[in-house]
Amino acid sequence: MICFLFDWKKEKNNYLEEELSSSGINYKSFDMPDYNMLDRTKKYRLFVLYYKYLKLAFRSLIQSDRDDIMICVNFTSAIGLGYMSRLMGKPRTIIALYMIAHQRPWPVEMIRRLLYRPVMRTKDFVITVNAEEYIAEYSQRFQVQKQKFFVLHDPVQPIITHNSLNGPNTYVFTGGEAKRDWDTLFKACRNLPDIKFVCIAREKYFGIKTDVPANVELLFDTDYRTFVDNMKAASAITLPLNSQSPAGLIVLLESAALYKPVIATKTPSTQNYIKDGISGFLVEQGSVEELTEKIHILWNNKDIQRSFSSNLHEDLMKNHSTKAYVSRLLTIIEQSGFSELIKPNR
Repeated sequence: MICFLFDWKKEKNNYLEEELSSSGINYKSFDMPDYNMLDRTKKYRLFVLYYKYLKLAFRSLIQSDRDDIMICVNFTSAIGLGYMSRLMGKPRTIIALYMIAHQRPWPVEMIRRLLYRPVMRTKDFVITVNAEEYIAEYSQRFQVQKQKFFVLHDPVQPIITHNSLNGPNTYVFTGGEAKRDWDTLFKACRNLPDIKFVCIAREKYFGIKTDVPANVELLFDTDYRTFVDNMKAASAITLPLNSQSPAGLIVLLESAALYKPVIATKTPSTQNYIKDGISGFLVEQGSVEELTEKIHILWNNKDIQRSFSSNLHEDLMKNHSTKAYVSRLLTIIEQSGFSELIKPNR
């Protein structure tokens, strides 16, 4: 049986269960009934979140069997599960999805490597990343064999709402959590005083000391519905990133589902989804001039807006659908030698 460990059961995670059901695969799901978004947004609650990950790991181990495959949607929960399984003497096959490990200051980086490495080296521990380029980096940094890593691209999920781009421009939207390049974006905003920008940020990751430009409306730590509503009302989406590690993918994929044209920093991850000049614009990291130019072009050309949004949506729905995602996940299970643990309902 497959056991999923979520932070919390969101509606947008249902595609995993729906696709597995259609494939006749047994599964069950675990989440945090006491999940609180403040645990993620407030630095002082970080250890509360880690404690909840350990509780989630404990409950999933108690309610699962040795032959079950534990798939952790959050990499931190996979590490917690790995240690908890050792502590309780309940070995499990663990697949850790979406490994994202941004470089940290050396003392923090050293501690993280020491904590992650024993679990990552465990025989029945498998790791997925969003792009091939990250395998060599993480293998070297954490001293883990490359064979334990598999590429699994995040899927785009269909959203019924299709907002037309035929009306007048509204604003350019930027939002998300880690590794947003607010400094580069705000410099571009100052170069484009006639364009309105709406930005939603995580306050604990913001870290910008300069004044917010007059044409920017800045919000912090909104709920998910407010975030999506602001995306829906935007004429274009920008994803300026200050790291080549995976970042911004949730916003990129939801933009595609909403038929929104996207300008993003070129990274190994964003290049998986956007064809530069065909389904969006990709700009070099930290380039104020290029970001300014691409926003100006997109803002002033409705044909490009419609072309980018349509091409991105169609390409991702074809090549990065939820069906393709689950099929790839099952292939990873098979290639890892665990296919016998999947028991069909038939």
